[in-house]
Amino acid sequence: MPTLLDTKRGKTIRQVRTLKNIKQQTVAEKLNMTQQNYSELENGNIEITDERLVKIAEILEVSPEIFDTFDEKNVFNNTFHD
Repeated sequence: MPTLLDTKRGKTIRQVRTLKNIKQQTVAEKLNMTQQNYSELENGNIEITDERLVKIAEILEVSPEIFDTFDEKNVFNNTFHD
């Protein structure tokens, strides 16, 4: 049964995938699942196993830890100091 962590990870997976301009269908095919099921995963309606999380990270070319630490404020409110 999906948990709140699955919901958070699903949202983050969607954000990272969108930022990288990768379609749901592309990730779904690489996971051997339908686009509809993959959409359910991103919506937090399907449990995201550690194995699946690692595979998604490989597909998106990121570290699996990003799905637990990602904060969109760091992307959109990035400030640089000289």
